[in-house]
Amino acid sequence: KLRGEVGALRQEKAAAASQSAVSKLTANPETRKAMRAQQKIAMSRVYSDLAKSLKLTPEQTGQFNDLLADHVMDNVDLITQALHDDKSPAEVGQIFSASDTAFQGKLQALLGDDALTQYQDYTKNLGSTLFIEPFGASLTGDLATVADKKSRLLQAMQEATQSALAAAGLPADYQTMTAMNLGNIASEEEAEQSLQLKDNILGEVAARASSFLSADELNKFQGMRTNAIKNTQITILMNR
Repeated sequence: KLRGEVGALRQEKAAAASQSAVSKLTANPETRKAMRAQQKIAMSRVYSDLAKSLKLTPEQTGQFNDLLADHVMDNVDLITQALHDDKSPAEVGQIFSASDTAFQGKLQALLGDDALTQYQDYTKNLGSTLFIEPFGASLTGDLATVADKKSRLLQAMQEATQSALAAAGLPADYQTMTAMNLGNIASEEEAEQSLQLKDNILGEVAARASSFLSADELNKFQGMRTNAIKNTQITILMNR
């Protein structure tokens, strides 16, 4: 089913303007500046818990957030070039891998080895954390019960993620949060793989969670799963 939906997205993309939405946004210096500012705010929110955990000073936090925003913008440039040059999935993978290695070198120089390791662990689990946290509002019971359900859901998603990645022959640190993996915009093949992977992971989590979630909670989880896939498809199309 997902393959067919992605195929439809390809046809819609072909009918759209030849220049990608990303490249149109970054072509104007003022728009690019505004986009970077937005990315800095967004990334600072995503990584706020990590910054607190690392006990960064305000100055270090600002530098960290600047690095994150610059990394996003660097990758946006890579997307634009990859789309323009019609790079293969393998070439796209190599390009983004090199970009991430360079970024992590800068992060290591700024914060040290231990912080880099914590960043890597935090980033690897973003797909799980940022899906389960908002779902917490749908859980019922007293505070202890809700906390236990969230903990079990997070564990189930992390385990399902690692299992799915191994089955797909992907590295354990592959970013399953589609919006954080900009290769999904540069490569249609990677986007299709990522969408299927995400749906498989959430399906496995739902199966595991059936033992401790109520029927209503499980239905809400499945609804959130469906919406997550659709919203991701739309986001990818809009940014191409």
